[in-house]
Amino acid sequence: MNTLHYLLAQAGDDGKVGLWKILLGGIVLLVLLVFAILIFNFFFVWLRAMAAGAKVTFVELIALRLRSVPVGMIVDTRITAIKSGLDISIDDLSTHFLAGGNAVMVTQALIARARPEFTSNSIARAPSTSPPRAPAKPSWRR
Repeated sequence: MNTLHYLLAQAGDDGKVGLWKILLGGIVLLVLLVFAILIFNFFFVWLRAMAAGAKVTFVELIALRLRSVPVGMIVDTRITAIKSGLDISIDDLSTHFLAGGNAVMVTQALIARARPEFTSNSIARAPSTSPPRAPAKPSWRR
């Protein structure tokens, strides 16, 4: 008994299923499987970025993965930058990473530099609270 006929309801041609229909069904299932894997891989990273207000598209996430850039690190760095008021794009961060730079440290340095209490002038003018010290004697003069 031909059970494939019952599974593929109304196959036509008196119950005969052509090879091209089976191949087409297999290709459709394969495309759906690849799409589901992509969604599953990037959904939680995308959701984390959206919840933080740092918009990231699935295309950007797929591009990061294709360039062998750590997706989670770049997205977390973008979230940190956006929350600190810096508008750094995913492309800027991934380009810096691919050039051999440390995107996390550079972003933290940009955040520290953007804060008004950490300017170079305010650090230079900070009052000294320690008593003045006597100059150290060179080690060769004992």
